[in-house]
Amino acid sequence: MLKGKKIKAKLVLTMLILTLGTLLLVYLEMFFAIFFLQDTAETIYHEIAENAEGYTSEELLKEAEEAMMAIVDAEAQATNNRFSTVAGLIEQSVDYLKDIYADPGAFTGNYRPVPLKDAPADIVSARYSVAGGKSLTNSLSRELKSIANIEPLFSSIMRHNPAIDDLYIGTASGILYEYTAENDYSADYAHTQRPWYKKAASNPDSVVWMETYVDPFGKACITAAMAVTDDRGNVIAVLAADIRFNEIMENLLARGIGKYSTSFLLGEAYDLIAYRDIYDEGFDPSFSAHFEDADIVKENLTKQDGRAFFAVLDGKEVYMCASRIPITGWTFCTAADKDQITRPIDTVKAETQEILASAASKTRKAFAALIIGVASSFIIVAASASMIASRFARSITGPLERIKEHAAAIGEGNFEQNIVKETEDEIGELAECLDDIQHDLIGYTENLKNVTAEKERIGAELSVAANIQASLLPSVLSPFKDVDEIDIYALMDPAKEVGGDFYDFFMPDKYHLAFVVADVSGKGVPASLFMVKGKTLIKEHTKPDSDLGEVFSTVNDILTESNTEEFFITAYEAVIDLRSGEVKFVNAGHEHPFLMERDETGAAHYTELKPKAGLALAVMEGIHYNTGSFMMQPGDRLFQYTDGVPEAADKTDQLYGMDRLVRFLNDHTDMTPEELLPSLRDDIEAFADGADQYDDIAMLCFEFVKKMEEQ
Repeated sequence: MLKGKKIKAKLVLTMLILTLGTLLLVYLEMFFAIFFLQDTAETIYHEIAENAEGYTSEELLKEAEEAMMAIVDAEAQATNNRFSTVAGLIEQSVDYLKDIYADPGAFTGNYRPVPLKDAPADIVSARYSVAGGKSLTNSLSRELKSIANIEPLFSSIMRHNPAIDDLYIGTASGILYEYTAENDYSADYAHTQRPWYKKAASNPDSVVWMETYVDPFGKACITAAMAVTDDRGNVIAVLAADIRFNEIMENLLARGIGKYSTSFLLGEAYDLIAYRDIYDEGFDPSFSAHFEDADIVKENLTKQDGRAFFAVLDGKEVYMCASRIPITGWTFCTAADKDQITRPIDTVKAETQEILASAASKTRKAFAALIIGVASSFIIVAASASMIASRFARSITGPLERIKEHAAAIGEGNFEQNIVKETEDEIGELAECLDDIQHDLIGYTENLKNVTAEKERIGAELSVAANIQASLLPSVLSPFKDVDEIDIYALMDPAKEVGGDFYDFFMPDKYHLAFVVADVSGKGVPASLFMVKGKTLIKEHTKPDSDLGEVFSTVNDILTESNTEEFFITAYEAVIDLRSGEVKFVNAGHEHPFLMERDETGAAHYTELKPKAGLALAVMEGIHYNTGSFMMQPGDRLFQYTDGVPEAADKTDQLYGMDRLVRFLNDHTDMTPEELLPSLRDDIEAFADGADQYDDIAMLCFEFVKKMEEQ
């Protein structure tokens, strides 16, 4: 009956025989069991529905959100009110000080502040110092006598506002007037360079706020300051107050919902101002040190839509919301442990599990009777089915086993076997497909051999190109061994087999040394060919008496005229007169070099030379380039490089950077050029840690050893 049928038909007919036989035996038993199971299931569902009703995560989160928003709004408003009071006192004091400056003769009080270094400790009194530890001049004495008339106002503010730790005035002339109990005198203290003074002077029309710090007595403080201006708007002084922040911070951190909540205060840049353990040694206040996906959290904080959101704080998922303190621009936040908020749902789940366990027990008993009857029927059906299945399996598995053997032989590389189609069903079609695959593999293998040979040929040609490019760069320094006045070394590492970076150095006559460091846009063979053309043109047009700006203008026009691939070259050329040490240079959009000089003590230091650079070569015709100059003294060095040095990246795409380059140069001023460049290359490779580089690297270092005698 199954002969000549498709596999699908064979399976359908076989399953029908088995299924119908089984259903006939178990149908009557299942019919009576359904009524009992239906009653049991309805009871279970009813119990689950009653316990789960009214408990949803959305409702719990909504309640938590309302509680947290009430806290942050109330605390932000209270904190804003406290700071507004202080801001009002600052503004009042500034107005009073402006009156003193406008008409000092109207204030005749005889107040005598003492020098800060002689002032008593732990007693609130007026005191003063002069920036740099200088003494009072006659004009400063008159100004101090006028300022001292503010003492009654400061005294009243301090008596009625215990949160204000001290009040002080820093004048543009150098006087620091303080009304405080502290006498931490320092002759080097320059108040005009302090952040509170500079920030207030930059915002003269409003009270500015400085974020928390710990004073010498271990107290957490914040500073409020405001500039004092004259009639022309010039800043003549800054008036400031230090506010004890301990009590405010304790109130902020104590606010929350429940035992497992956390409150904290963020500054304008979202760094932590108030947070648990913020003053522990090694604490990192940066926002990203505590929050995962910090940018997303900041975006939620800036929305100001009064809604709570989820975040990960110090490795724990929390539900948090925030409110802005308008007067300072700071943000008060509170966060609750998500697990604590959703714990009632876990309780419901536990109760539900108990109910389901009870229901499962009832269900097992109901099914027990059914299983006994079904098992008996199943044994009979299984015996019959096994005989039918055995014959059915042999009709399928025999041809499949032979196809399996053929496939294994193909996997071992035997493509010459004879694959016979034994049946007309899908198995026969599979045999035909396997035979087609065998013939396709024969052709593919032959093609792969040809492609591999071609790839090896191209690799060999690129290797030859790399060797040719290396030979074009001056790698043998023997022509300069007899020139005692100079010490020069250079190296170039292409990112691919061939690259676009290059360097060159040569002596157009016996008194001058010229060198070039350049970078061609693009990579590979095309960039390398353009590099050769640019290098050759620059060298051909460089003469001892050449104007280097005109040399680059000429080279630029020639390169632009035939630049069909739209390449460009950034280049730096310098020519030094070995008799005088004068260096003339031209820069076409290239990196600025570093000059190593020695100070009066003999200490060496690299400094970046930053004259304005011209446009890169080959961008457009008719560009005029300027020639610059500077002097080198015996012992000075000049270091030039391409952008592949600072832009070398590690496996996380972090760049080597200019700061690291400058630090390396200044840490190795004792190295010769031949020692410096390989050491710098090793440092770059250590930083990259095996990461592939996307740009070529070229470096050149020249030392002016001594002046050449005129011959």
